[in-house]
Amino acid sequence: MKERRYLKFMDTVHRSLLFTFCGIALLFSTAIIVTLIAPQHIDPTWREPSSYYQVQMYEVADPNFFISSQATGIRRLEFVERLVKHFTLLSFEEDYSFRIVAPPHLEKYVTKHGDTTLKLTSELLLLREPLFSQ
Repeated sequence: MKERRYLKFMDTVHRSLLFTFCGIALLFSTAIIVTLIAPQHIDPTWREPSSYYQVQMYEVADPNFFISSQATGIRRLEFVERLVKHFTLLSFEEDYSFRIVAPPHLEKYVTKHGDTTLKLTSELLLLREPLFSQ
């Protein structure tokens, strides 16, 4: 009786071991197919940059600066800088023809015309055309 239970137990262990090895072989072969064979049958535009401008975008060292074009085939480039609050340093400076009107609590961020010290800030300030009362 003990011997029969032992044989039944060993039969169960052998079956479980066989299923485990089959599962490992299936997973390993699926991983090989997905990584080596499947990419050859996928459209190349899904895994490679489709234009010269996308290639340039990946070559720029700053992750917050992008080079792109408006549409495919247009030779004009656009340079876009992503502004991140408390990360990007900005300068708001006046010149002889451009003046910035700001409330008193924001004056500390504005470099006035003729000032030799450039004031930098990580705050994002939204500028608009001044409203004149008539």
